[in-house]
Amino acid sequence: MTNPRRRAHVVLFATLLLAVSAGAGFAGRAEKALAKEQAKRIAELPAAYQTWLAEVEVLITPSEIAAFLEIAEDYQRDAFIERFWEVRDPYPDTGRNELRERWQARLEQVRRFGGLAEDRAKFFLLNGSPDAILQPRCSGVTWPMEIWFYNGSEKIREKFFVYFVQRFGLGPYRRWDPVEGVGSLLQFGGSSEGNALAAIAQGCANGDEVAGALSWGLRQGQMAYSMLLAKLEAPPERPGGEWIGTFASQSTEVPEGSLTFPATLELRYPARRQNRTVAQGILGVAVADAGRAEISGSRSYDFLLTGEVLRGHKLFESFRYKFDFLAADVAGPMIPMVFERFLRPGTYSLIVKLEDLNSKKFFRQRL
Repeated sequence: MTNPRRRAHVVLFATLLLAVSAGAGFAGRAEKALAKEQAKRIAELPAAYQTWLAEVEVLITPSEIAAFLEIAEDYQRDAFIERFWEVRDPYPDTGRNELRERWQARLEQVRRFGGLAEDRAKFFLLNGSPDAILQPRCSGVTWPMEIWFYNGSEKIREKFFVYFVQRFGLGPYRRWDPVEGVGSLLQFGGSSEGNALAAIAQGCANGDEVAGALSWGLRQGQMAYSMLLAKLEAPPERPGGEWIGTFASQSTEVPEGSLTFPATLELRYPARRQNRTVAQGILGVAVADAGRAEISGSRSYDFLLTGEVLRGHKLFESFRYKFDFLAADVAGPMIPMVFERFLRPGTYSLIVKLEDLNSKKFFRQRL
């Protein structure tokens, strides 16, 4: 006779399994929907930014992709890219960005693999050029292969082999793992490890070398080789996500759906400082249009100004000012706010975003 308590436990466990499965299924669908939406938005970007995202695919984090796709202006995308590399600079005190230079040099070399998504291209980007490449000369015995040998790398000191195979002689090369078995490399397949190695040693012009390189991978064991690959395929240390929030806070884009308020913006050039011109901006907000805070009997008007100076089509500088005025000190119908920038000779554009911190409304203008 079935124990009722045991049956209840079985039913409860089955219910929990179904709930977990349903949750996992929902999460999977949500991830697919997000990936599809991001792919659509990437496809809508100018070609130069699509290319950049492909070039840094193994470096960029999901939060960085999401932030990049929220940017509306090309000059802001360019500034994001510069900051992306700056936060990854391994030696920020030098005048060079060694990681960026190394990445750009490797990008030029991986073009020969037919695409950045190819396994060989990704491995090359992360680990650099191998010390030797062994290509089996095995007509009719194995699928096309490349065996890369490294006498140590930037990530590990030990010597190692990495294997790439082109199944059926078609499509891109993919990385081969010894756990798949040497028989999977043979065109006729189905052989034990010993027989497969013997077939390669006897049937290839350089069979002894190929069999020896494959044997090295087999001797490592599944766990050890998997741990080795995990180190080799890990991206360089990624920065924290704080820089994304800082970058976004310096944007002059007004959040979608935000309310606005009227203001005036006037530019003057009152003086020079050495070889720079003093550019003075004067913002004016009517008292009647300003939000007012009341704390402990004190009343104030509070604003946050975010600005961007463009030179041509590139971001020259960003700036922020905080303005706080006691209501009792505001005389007249307008609240004036003054800011200054010091600019070398040239042609510039100015974009300002003024946020009323009390009413949560915005003013934006470009000159």
